[in-house]
Amino acid sequence: MAERVVHPSTLVPGEWVGAWQIVGKLGSGSFGAVYKVECEGEAFALKFSLRRQESGEDDLNQTDARLRKELACLLRIQHPNVVRLHAFGCWPHPTKGYRYLLMDYVAGKPLARWARDEVPSIRRVLQVFDKLALTLEAIHRAGVSHRDLKSANILVRTRDEEPVLVDFGSGDHTQGKPITEGPLPPGTPHYRSPEALRFQREYMRAPGVRYAFRATDELYALGVALYEVLTGRPPFSPQLPREVLNAEIEWKDPPPPLAYDARVPVAVSDLVMRLLEKRPEDRPQSGQQLHEELQAVLTPASPGLEEKVVVRPPDLITTEDMP
Repeated sequence: MAERVVHPSTLVPGEWVGAWQIVGKLGSGSFGAVYKVECEGEAFALKFSLRRQESGEDDLNQTDARLRKELACLLRIQHPNVVRLHAFGCWPHPTKGYRYLLMDYVAGKPLARWARDEVPSIRRVLQVFDKLALTLEAIHRAGVSHRDLKSANILVRTRDEEPVLVDFGSGDHTQGKPITEGPLPPGTPHYRSPEALRFQREYMRAPGVRYAFRATDELYALGVALYEVLTGRPPFSPQLPREVLNAEIEWKDPPPPLAYDARVPVAVSDLVMRLLEKRPEDRPQSGQQLHEELQAVLTPASPGLEEKVVVRPPDLITTEDMP
């Protein structure tokens, strides 16, 4: 069947991209579009750059370079809790087309939605985050940073409830070169660490100065995700004006999880707050250290760990519920 040459953002179900038939769109943004595709009855995820690889200086957002860096990250990682890369190339022309990555299709739910729909126990939530801690340890040892760790980029697979880390579009590796302007790497504002925002504030007008992203930044973001699962809200609202949000992250302590739900064990609430410490040296320093601390919390036969995580939307929480 002859391929109809179109922009990758406009592909529709039934069209073919090489050997893969489009089933539906999974998501799209300024830099990429992701589709569910099938090949001989097997499902995959196909991610396209939205700019041709020959765009060069016209591609001010470095869209093609982002996908190339994502490819480099995924080639360095082989881990059961990281989305797996199967193929890559350019379409419809090998040198003038749009770059793509073919990856696992993960049938599951984003982390926060999984917690809302499945109502897991606190123990089960901590087991999921323990797997994520070990996953971060593995990717960091491989010289890779995700740099946009958040609930939406963690899928809980339906068939076995394993967490899978997806979307390395903001990722970096030890041999990577900066491709964006400004002191900070790309990321989601309310998941940024206090030290990253402090660096941005101090070096905003210093050309060429770059923040050195570290494991403790990633662990802070994982703490934000755990806080969201346990309380149904982020520690700092993304609806705040950016300057206010940045200031609160840098200087203000959020209420501990047990202030919203007294059933959360003290040890669990304290661990979350350690992940959100303002100084990176006060947090767990690696995924392995976080794993060990989680194991220490999980080992006792505490009845509090069997309590269900019942996520209430923030607009249903009354002033009596507030700390």
